[in-house]
Amino acid sequence: MLFSAFAASSTPVVVSDDRAFLSHLGRISQSFVVPALLIVEMARQGALNQEQAREAMDRLRPFIRTDHYNEAKLDLEDLI
Repeated sequence: MLFSAFAASSTPVVVSDDRAFLSHLGRISQSFVVPALLIVEMARQGALNQEQAREAMDRLRPFIRTDHYNEAKLDLEDLI
């Protein structure tokens, strides 16, 4: 899964929400993941329970894009 894929890769993975930076990473073929998706995947894989995942999302909310936050909240609800 996500963590396994990252662990198996010799290429570092960048976690960022900055559009310009992510665009640059895409141009240079650098692997990246947005923070909200990482939290959802951690919940999906059991590294975080639902309460921990929701709390993490709420803490990140002021710092991440609204569309990423809203999509991740819906994804977390789908995991229930």
